[in-house]
Amino acid sequence: SPSLSVSPTCVAAGGARDRMWVGSTLGLGSASVDRWVPVNTAPKYPVTAVLSDEEGGVWVGLRNGTVSYLSADGERQRRYASREVEGFSVVAIERGETPTEVWYACSMGLGLRKISNGQVVNAAEFIDDAPAWIGALCNCEDRGLLIGTNTGKGTDRLLVVQDSRIAVLDEFAHPVTAIESADECLYVGTTRGLRASGLSGHRFENHELECHSITCLCRDAFGRIWVGTEGAGLFLCRGSESTSVPLGQGPSWQVVNSIGIGRDGHVWIATPAGIAVYEEGTDVPPCAPGLAEGTLLDGALSMEA
Repeated sequence: SPSLSVSPTCVAAGGARDRMWVGSTLGLGSASVDRWVPVNTAPKYPVTAVLSDEEGGVWVGLRNGTVSYLSADGERQRRYASREVEGFSVVAIERGETPTEVWYACSMGLGLRKISNGQVVNAAEFIDDAPAWIGALCNCEDRGLLIGTNTGKGTDRLLVVQDSRIAVLDEFAHPVTAIESADECLYVGTTRGLRASGLSGHRFENHELECHSITCLCRDAFGRIWVGTEGAGLFLCRGSESTSVPLGQGPSWQVVNSIGIGRDGHVWIATPAGIAVYEEGTDVPPCAPGLAEGTLLDGALSMEA
């Protein structure tokens, strides 16, 4: 098999228990703990966001602002394009109210869109005051669709969609990059730290990770929050406490692009240097069996033709 230089950008659970969807700078792949296989039916653009569904299929956001859906076996594809613009990326994809609906947000002020019944609809058509500059989406079961803005103008907001209207939950001095909920707490990552509500009231407080730029958040089956940062590596949080989790050696391992939980409970962490995989369930997880230093892929991914 040839070796190509590939930078993993995002991960999501695959159709099988031991497989994951892996987005990269060279497109979409299907991965197990010992092999990364490109999905030849997937678009060849760099992948910027992935979201798996209950059937193991995957929604794929690309660096041209479009979204595609692939079936669990990778054989069937449907492409959705409201506007294809080189340089405009899909920054987030989140599930909708039904299994066939998804929300997605684009960079550079292109705003929020919804795919429903096979059609792409601009959210501004049915949501009053829908924001244009978005950094994160999260569909919380008890709160609805949460939107974090990314204007970079000194005031960004956490919003919630309620009955086709936007309500403001809180404001932040820095752009919102990630949103997640666990144990009745809501976590909001920004470019200048992690904020949390529900720890001692309803207002957002500074978490002890307040000095780090947060890139992604992911909840596991134990209610813990895995926190990726830009330059400070990986952390594991529960409530207001956090623990640093080791990755590989070198600065590229300290930039976490994405975190995904497999159907077997393993935690996959995508970095510019490759992917680390940790077993389910320990306080400070050890490496997955057979993986040196927790690394699965070291940046020179072995790919099948």
